[in-house]
Amino acid sequence: MSADAAAGTGIIFCPSRYSLAQRRQVLSLNWNPPTHLRTSSLLGRPPTRLRNVKFVIVTNAVDSTQPSSSTVTLSGKAIVPDDDGFSITKYAELKPVPCITYADAQALRETCATPILKQVRDDVTRFRYGDEQHLDEALKRIFQYGLGGGIPRRNAPVLKMIREEVTQDGKYSLVLVFQAKALQLSDFEQRQAKFASFFGPGITAEVGKGENGLYEVQLISNTVPQ
Repeated sequence: MSADAAAGTGIIFCPSRYSLAQRRQVLSLNWNPPTHLRTSSLLGRPPTRLRNVKFVIVTNAVDSTQPSSSTVTLSGKAIVPDDDGFSITKYAELKPVPCITYADAQALRETCATPILKQVRDDVTRFRYGDEQHLDEALKRIFQYGLGGGIPRRNAPVLKMIREEVTQDGKYSLVLVFQAKALQLSDFEQRQAKFASFFGPGITAEVGKGENGLYEVQLISNTVPQ
């Protein structure tokens, strides 16, 4: 028996399909320990109702009485996944994008890349949860989804990869490579200043067309190597 159970604390999981009345009924449960435990030093006194209960509603979770071939352990409690494969630990997973880093760019990163450029690199090269796509907020502001002069959200560019490289004049740059089948190069060119403003300060933005119909936005640090 855990200390939480003995102290009348713990976590209750309840399927979201339960009505409000059913959830309240769950919270009103009493816990009656075995007689030999009621006077133990661990309890100190006979417990009454559960105290300090954390009530968790699990979307689409099923009752433990239903058959299942596997279980998922969460916070020390076993729950049964439903038939459609729902998993709390993998909800809305966004995979990292590939990153190509050239050796000369890596040498300049620490001294020349701005804090925002470093953050962008770190954010898009790790797993994220709950986001629809990488740089979603930035692209929403730059392309103004659904607004006058903007583009429909369904036409939003998708980040496919990034590169760290050095420009011809020796500056560090982070290149964002997008797939945007419904857009033209002009859609990026007319928003070049917006890219510089959003990912600034201390950078210059240049846009161009890459290989295989992809578009590139080059964010160039204005910091000169010493």
